[in-house]
Amino acid sequence: MDKKQIEEMAMKLQRTGQSDRARWLQTIDQKIPALFKKRIVENDKSVLRELIMPSWITWEFLRDWALDDAEEVRCSSCGLVTENFTNFKNITICNECLESLRKM
Repeated sequence: MDKKQIEEMAMKLQRTGQSDRARWLQTIDQKIPALFKKRIVENDKSVLRELIMPSWITWEFLRDWALDDAEEVRCSSCGLVTENFTNFKNITICNECLESLRKM
């Protein structure tokens, strides 16, 4: 989710009367420290237990938000930094590993 999509979502929430959720979305960058953002990119779901998050925030939303601003994305299979990747069931797989899985 890029900043434009988050702003659109916040505007939609404000129009429906959910201004507290809209404010939370607008300040998401201040609410989640960079260390936790890095762990979200690495698909470490224990972050949900350590952060105090609203119940309406899903892991998929957090992962999309963190991956959008991520400088580097690591493959869950080989651990290498990649630019060409696929998200499959919340697992980041580089295209090389995906091709090797398809050949199996």
